[in-house]
Amino acid sequence: MKKYTLMLIMMIAMLSTQAQEVSTDQWTIMTKTSATWCGNCGSWGWDLFKDLIEDNSNKNVIIWSSHNSGDLDNAASIDINTGWGSFAQPQFFVNSDNFNVTSNNTQAARVEINGYIDALVGFGAFAGVGVDATYDGETLSVTGKAEFFTGLEDGDYHLAFYLLKDHVIANQASVGPNADHRYVLADKITESSFGEQIVEGTVTSGATYTVEASKEMADIDLDNDEVVAILWNLRADGVYAFFNANRNMISSTSATVEVDGIFDLSTRQNGNEVILDIRTQSNLGFVQSRLVNVHGQIVATQDINVIDGSNQIRYNTNNLSAGTYLVQITANGKIHSEKVIII
Repeated sequence: MKKYTLMLIMMIAMLSTQAQEVSTDQWTIMTKTSATWCGNCGSWGWDLFKDLIEDNSNKNVIIWSSHNSGDLDNAASIDINTGWGSFAQPQFFVNSDNFNVTSNNTQAARVEINGYIDALVGFGAFAGVGVDATYDGETLSVTGKAEFFTGLEDGDYHLAFYLLKDHVIANQASVGPNADHRYVLADKITESSFGEQIVEGTVTSGATYTVEASKEMADIDLDNDEVVAILWNLRADGVYAFFNANRNMISSTSATVEVDGIFDLSTRQNGNEVILDIRTQSNLGFVQSRLVNVHGQIVATQDINVIDGSNQIRYNTNNLSAGTYLVQITANGKIHSEKVIII
């Protein structure tokens, strides 16, 4: 029988030791450099970015928009774009490779970028990354782990954390003042944009390294924000080369979460079931819930009629693999997400 750790329960000590599930897969990263004043970023660049998000939604790839300037730039986005060798916007990079996209070759570039991503994520990983994040209403706390699966020589490895915000409403030239920006690199969480050095020189197979970081933040959206962890290799020429990555949603440290003033949500475990308890003082009517894996795939659904008082949603987890999942609840036209880790 599986054991369950539910991220709504206040188990802070367990978060630092259990929740950094290290991925054994090779991830890659696709960056769109951008600026809110840039017309092309809001026209053909906007459309291509949207297409690439849809094309790669179920793959081990970090897709983000990293702003050079304008309303959404920050120290991390500028440093990373500089590291890629970006000199303009919009530009599209997979790892550090610039695909030289223009308004005349977007469809060909879409095919080429997708093919390159498929090739990269198909390689075996030399090292894997795990990350977990919690938010207490004031401070975002992150713990990440890197594990090396093979011995390596002459490396200089750094582990960095970033805040990735989805559905940021802000101005965008060619779109408008209330554009819905997808997957924006919003901030760094580690002190340096390229993180903390974890090891230099020879690395032995099986070696693991842990980094912790925290930052006061007032605008965390638990439904749409994620933390990205990237393992960088600092080369002899001073360039930070992408090595591997992972991502995770952010958990609240509260045992019970009030959702938009509509209902209170808490979770508990009972054998092979994950149980969601919903308390409300009104009849909400039809409520839809989904259990979603880290690739965005829906693995289970439960729909109930929520009435005044106590209500329950139950998920049987016998056929689910260990790992991180999101429970998404749709009520009154709004979606709320909470994270569940099945060990």
